Amino acid sequence: MWFIFALIATIQYCKGNFYDEMSCANCSRVNEKCEITTTGWSCDYDFDANLLIDNSNKSSDIPESLSKCMLPSMEFKKKKAIIGYCCIWSPKIGCQKLKKSDEDEDLCYRCTRAIWSSAMEGTTCPCGNWFMHRENSEIMLKPWNILFITQGMLLIIINLWVLRNKY
Repeated sequence: MWFIFALIATIQYCKGNFYDEMSCANCSRVNEKCEITTTGWSCDYDFDANLLIDNSNKSSDIPESLSKCMLPSMEFKKKKAIIGYCCIWSPKIGCQKLKKSDEDEDLCYRCTRAIWSSAMEGTTCPCGNWFMHRENSEIMLKPWNILFITQGMLLIIINLWVLRNKY
């Protein structure tokens, strides 16, 4: 019996701290134009979101390495790392992404409304309208949005052509 206990303890010790399995993405570029006025978070997977709680009654024990992308009062319900990614935002930290440490790319755009739809309401950092932005009083279209507009127009034209030839 003591052998099993020793084996489990050794495995847990070798596994390391669960915080080490996560890291903050570099979202500095996203935050250049992102003005956050609310606080919240959402995760790629519901079970990841259920791991996080905001305990504003006390300060958390989040390590320094994760403090730039987590709310100061945020805690983990269970001592488990997330398996996907979480978008966390507040006026103080801006728009941030908590991710698995072994994820190579930061991909902070996933936490913005860079590709906005009403289905994403409340699930991404509320950075405003990422479809267009004002610069020098002109509306500037971002390159990937031009692609989406072109695809949308093409779909409308195809649908109109199909409807016209159907009747």
